[in-house]
Amino acid sequence: KVIVTYEAADEFFIKAGKEKISEGKEKQVLATYGVKKPFILYVGNAFPVKNIDGILEALPYLDKNINFVYAGARNVFFDRLMEKARELNVGNRIILTGFVPNEDLAVLYKLAECFVFPSLAEGFGLPGVEAMAVGCPVVASGIDVFREVYGEAAIYFDPKKPKEIVNQIQLIMGNEKLRIKQKKLGFEQVKKYSWKKLAEETLAGYKLAR
Repeated sequence: KVIVTYEAADEFFIKAGKEKISEGKEKQVLATYGVKKPFILYVGNAFPVKNIDGILEALPYLDKNINFVYAGARNVFFDRLMEKARELNVGNRIILTGFVPNEDLAVLYKLAECFVFPSLAEGFGLPGVEAMAVGCPVVASGIDVFREVYGEAAIYFDPKKPKEIVNQIQLIMGNEKLRIKQKKLGFEQVKKYSWKKLAEETLAGYKLAR
């Protein structure tokens, strides 16, 4: 027997989405991680299935003032990532933050132009839900799991076509009405998921299996 249970954004991110960032906190977070605005954001690891190469290949076609912030713990794939960035001549536009605690991550989500999720495969896609909870527009690959979890609250692209990634990022950055619409859709989408609901459904599944 198989049942599907959905993860959810931590309550911290949902609360952060309803609050404004103080100027002091914004400056502190940007300075701590060496982040310069404007920037697009990715949160996670650099495993090949995450397709970070797609973002790197898109960067040369985006405005040269736009940086790419990679928020995640360093791992064995970092060196390969930076080698690829140097080949594409975009190494100076990549900001590697290392691990970021939720308190600071919520600020980065809020300040980002958009959250970009180019994965070729995922189990759920929790960072995208976190981004929506905070009010960050999500631009994601059009794989089935993202379309199921994010619904209309994300803008999709073919993860194997960097030009499509570029087009969708430019679309969300250049259309304020669309940004506002996607933020509202994101807030509503997040309400569909909760850890309490996941726990209840998991317990029901165990009872069914007995």
